[in-house]
Amino acid sequence: MNKEEILAKSRQENKQCDLPVLSNYKTSCVITLIAAWLTGMVILFAERKVYGEFNPGLYATLSAVPFIWCLSSCFKMPRKYKFTMIAATVIWGIFFALFMFVEISSLIEFKG
Repeated sequence: MNKEEILAKSRQENKQCDLPVLSNYKTSCVITLIAAWLTGMVILFAERKVYGEFNPGLYATLSAVPFIWCLSSCFKMPRKYKFTMIAATVIWGIFFALFMFVEISSLIEFKG
């Protein structure tokens, strides 16, 4: 066997071993993101019910989760789905920027 054959065989063996690990990692990341987002939504609705006011900081945090996930997924998506993922990233980015602007404006107004 020459060097290229050995490397190809080694890559093939390692590829099969790493796929379950990567799959578990991806699944746990998605579950964590969903759990964090749902927890934030529960807090958001509870705060809205108890205090009756708008909290843009919490909205910004909740919109940051899918924005960051979409942004990181843009680089990994196959070409076929790239436009859809870029569109979702832009939409979530607009929400995130809007809520951050409102929160920062309210903090500046509060301090001044």
